[in-house]
This record gives sequence, structure tokens and C-alpha cells, in this order.
Amino acid sequence: MRVPSPAPARARRRQAAVRAAGKTHRGPVRQAVAIAGFIALLVVLWQSVIWVFGVPGYLLPTPGEVGAALVGQRDTFLQHAAVTMTEVVLGLGAGALLGLALAVVMDQSPVLNKALYVPILATQTTPIVAITPILIIWFGVGLAPKLMIIAIFSFFPVLVNTLAGLQATGRQMLLLLDSVAASPWQVYRYVRIPMALPHVFAGLRLAAAASVVGAIVVEWVSSTAGLGYLLILYQSRLNVSKAFATLVVLLVLGLLVFAFFAWIERRFSWQKRLGMD
Repeated sequence: MRVPSPAPARARRRQAAVRAAGKTHRGPVRQAVAIAGFIALLVVLWQSVIWVFGVPGYLLPTPGEVGAALVGQRDTFLQHAAVTMTEVVLGLGAGALLGLALAVVMDQSPVLNKALYVPILATQTTPIVAITPILIIWFGVGLAPKLMIIAIFSFFPVLVNTLAGLQATGRQMLLLLDSVAASPWQVYRYVRIPMALPHVFAGLRLAAAASVVGAIVVEWVSSTAGLGYLLILYQSRLNVSKAFATLVVLLVLGLLVFAFFAWIERRFSWQKRLGMD
């Protein structure tokens, strides 16, 4: 009996790997082209609205005026964007760690899950703008109250999604590990955490967007630096073009934070690596 050569099988696997790599590289390019096309369409519509309806510049500046403000004040925008980014990174990091730790604790203890549910929910239903002045009275106008507010904004999505991922582990997998006397740490390491990773990254992406909002809110209330402070400053001076330029910088900042976690997810999530979007 003739044994088939393994060469054709290897060649097919190599071709499949090449096709998969090509799709992986084309995906970000197509996404970038789509984003660029959307931005171009938005700019055209923006300018068209101003031309057709004759909107005055003190209500809606032209894209050219906003671009000129961005170029002319680039040093100012970079300086204040660095302040806001620092607050976002530190506050988001603290909120994410808190959310992950609470999710593990609540998954381990149903009693704590029920006991902590209402207080945690209360932090999200209470208006943050009402909490911010109290934290400033307690901790001053430094970095601490800002990080607390951003952490409050960002920890809840991480907590909810991580807890859902940990609790979604298949019962058959847990029974299999129990049959081989796996320790709780081994259960988390080999089953629960890998299965929860897609949920964790979904929570991190939501938290990334929320953390930028939290940073702007706290800078509105009390700050002498940051994009939120800059936005209030330009609005008070009725400098609409610079206020819109600040909004553009805020949009780019939020997209960068979101894109960073999307990149991390592609690197570490087994679901993304297998192409299971």
C-alpha cells in the first residue's frame, strides 16, 4: 500500500497560513481606509452645512479654522493633552485593577457578591459631578481626587464584564479539572481566566472610553491644566474655533486609548488569535 506524501499537506497548511496572515494584515489597512473615508465625508458635510445654511463662525467654525487653531496652538494642546493622558492612564489603571480584583472576589464568594452589588451599583447611579466637589474638599485639588473619579468611571465596566466571563465557564470543564484534583489557582489559570479574557477586554475597551469622560468631568470642576480645563477656558472666551480644536484633540486621545486596548486584545485574546470576532 502506497503511503501518501506529507508534502502536499504541508504545502496546504503553508498556503492557509499565508492566506490567514494576508487577511490579518489587510484588516487594519481596510479599517484605516474606512476611518479616513468617514473623516473626509464628515469634513465635507461640515463645510457644506456652513455654506448652504450660512452658519456664522461664532456658532460653527469651518474645518479650516479648526485646523489652523490646531496648528497654531499645537504646543498648548500637546502640553494639556499630556496632563489629561497622565490622569487617564493612572486612573484607568487603578480602576481596571480594582474591577479585576473585585470580580475575582465576587466570583469566589456568592455572599460578597450579593453584599457588594448594591454599593457598587450606587457608585454608578450617583451623579459623578455631585461626588467630585466632596472628594476635592476631602483630598484637595491635587491628583488624588482626579484619579478617584476616573477610577469610579472605569472600574464598573471591567468588573461587570470580567465577572460575567468568570461565571460563563462551562460546567464540563470545571468537572474535568475537579476530577484531576486541580487547585483553585490551577482552575483560574487554565480555564477561568482564559475563558474570561474576551469579556475582560470588552470591559477594558468600555473603561477606556469612560476614563476619558471622567478626566474631562473632573477637570471641569477643579483644574488648572488639562484638555477639560482648556475647553472651559476657550468657551468662556467665546473662542469657538479653539474650543472645537480641543474637542478634536479629545477625540484623538480617546481613540488612541481605545486602539491601544484593541491592540492588546489582538495580542493576548485567544478568540482574536483564532479569528473568532
